[in-house]
Amino acid sequence: MSKTCFIIGAGFSALANLPIQSNITKRMFARKSQQINGEIIKNIFKTDEPELMSQVPLEDIFTIFDKSILSDEAIANMSKTEMIDARQRFLKGITDEFKYPGSCFHPGARPLPT
Repeated sequence: MSKTCFIIGAGFSALANLPIQSNITKRMFARKSQQINGEIIKNIFKTDEPELMSQVPLEDIFTIFDKSILSDEAIANMSKTEMIDARQRFLKGITDEFKYPGSCFHPGARPLPT
């Protein structure tokens, strides 16, 4: 069975009680289970400041992953294989955020407004 992750606009996400982009990264970096993703972003963007890391748009993160992978260039001393692995871990980290309370996909969540 395939899994799909939708990254949609904040206007829809907030209304649907889904995590908005800025909160996805903020929540990811706050969780111990997401520590590896925080380390990846810290390494790529050269910052230890959680607030700064959480302000990096997801598009910028994936642009760096994709450009590095497609051009076969090492970025932040990460090989193409490491970038592919990091991209997959980051995608899993995003989908994991939908499993936590507060997401409409979490069991027991309130119904979506109609």
